[in-house]
Amino acid sequence: MSRAVLFCNGEIHDLDYHRRLLRDGDLIIAVDGGGRYCMEMGVVPDVALGDFDSLPRDILVSYEPGKTECISFPADKDYIDMALGIEEARKRGRKEILILGAFGGRRVDMFLGNLLALAAYDGGGEIVMKNEWSEARFLKGRSAVTLRGAAGDYVSLLPLSETVKTGHSEGLKYPLEGLSFYRGETRSISNELTGNEASLKLTEGEAILILQKR
Repeated sequence: MSRAVLFCNGEIHDLDYHRRLLRDGDLIIAVDGGGRYCMEMGVVPDVALGDFDSLPRDILVSYEPGKTECISFPADKDYIDMALGIEEARKRGRKEILILGAFGGRRVDMFLGNLLALAAYDGGGEIVMKNEWSEARFLKGRSAVTLRGAAGDYVSLLPLSETVKTGHSEGLKYPLEGLSFYRGETRSISNELTGNEASLKLTEGEAILILQKR
C-alpha cells in the first residue's frame, strides 16, 4: 500500500525540498489551506478536505472532479483539519503518513495541536511531521525508531505521559538506555547524533521525538 502525504496550512519555505520528498504513487491529501502549497508545487491532490476557511476560493474551484475528491466539513467541528486528514488517510488503508506544512505559522495553538494530535494514532505504521529543519513522531510503550541525519543534529524526547522509560540506544552523544524521564522535565532535550544514524527504544510511556538539524 502506498504512502499518504498531507499538505497542511503551516509554513513551507523551501518548495524544492518538499517536492523532493514526494514519491510516485503517494496519495496526496490537501488539508484546507495546504492546497496552496500543492498549487505552488504543481502537485494535483487526490483529496482536498477541511472547512476550506483558509483556502483561496480560486484554488478550491480549480479542483477538477475525477482528479481531486473534495470532502467538506463544517467550520464548527470537533477536530483540527490535520487530524481529519490523518483519519482520511487511515480510512484509505495508508499506515505510512508524511505530514508537510504542519510546523510554524502564526497559530501557536494549531502548531501544538498538530504535534499533540500525533499521539492519537499509534496503531501501527509510521506518521511523521517533517520540514527542511525538523521531523517529529509519536512513540508509545515498547517502540523503536531509527533516526537519520548528520552528526550534531539534535534529538529531543518530550514526555507526554507521567513517566517515560528508555531501552537500548545507539548513535547518541548521551546514551539513553535504562533511564526514566518525567513529564515537564527537560533532561531529554538537545541530545545529539554522533553520526548519520541513531536508534532509540522506549520500554514504557508516551513521548514526542523530535530530530532537529543543527
